[in-house]
Amino acid sequence: MASVWDESEDGVGEEVLKMSTEEIVQRTRLLDSEIKIMKSEVLRVTHELQAMKDKIKENSEKIKVNKTLPYLVSNVIEVRAALQGLLSAIYWEGEGQGNS
Repeated sequence: MASVWDESEDGVGEEVLKMSTEEIVQRTRLLDSEIKIMKSEVLRVTHELQAMKDKIKENSEKIKVNKTLPYLVSNVIEVRAALQGLLSAIYWEGEGQGNS
């Protein structure tokens, strides 16, 4: 079983053994600071990921709505054309009765 003080692949154990107590404390503080920065970065990226997922969901819903829109527009146009045809027939029927 290897201990913290054994020689590792990068030689950290030997380096730590040569350091003074103050240097080890300073290195520990530096590592703690880096850990805080990395945790903050993880939280930021996680928040950004959730925001993007929400935006994707919102855009997917918009796409669904926009896919149905052309059918609605064509139905309105068809109804309008039918209504114009009906009004035209009524108008011409009225014109025909007025001339009799």
